[in-house]
Amino acid sequence: MARQLETTMGSAMATVTATASDTSQTLEALYGGSFVVSGVQATAALIVAETNAVRIAFNATPTQGGSPSLGLLLPANASFLITGWENLKSCSVINATNGSNGIVTIQPFAGA
Repeated sequence: MARQLETTMGSAMATVTATASDTSQTLEALYGGSFVVSGVQATAALIVAETNAVRIAFNATPTQGGSPSLGLLLPANASFLITGWENLKSCSVINATNGSNGIVTIQPFAGA
C-alpha cells in the first residue's frame, strides 16, 4: 500500500528531476506536467539545485551573465521553498552559467 507524505504544506505530489538549460523555462514546464492533480492545486514546491547553480525569477525571465544577471541565485546543493499557487505559476528557471546545465529536483505539495 502506497503512503503519502503529509507535511504542514500538504500532501507530496510526484518528485521530478529535470535539467535547467540555457533557455528559461517555467517551473511547471520543467516539472513536465501540471501542478494540478485530481483537481487539487499545488500550494508549495521545494526546488533543490542538485549539480550546477540555477537562477529563478517570478513574473520575469531569469537571465545568465550580463550586468547584472536577473533572478535569485540558487547555488548547487541549495534548496528554495516556493509557497502560493500564483508564485508557482509565475516562477521560471535557467542555469546560472551558460553551458553549465543544472539538475534540479522539484517536489510540489498540494492541499495544505
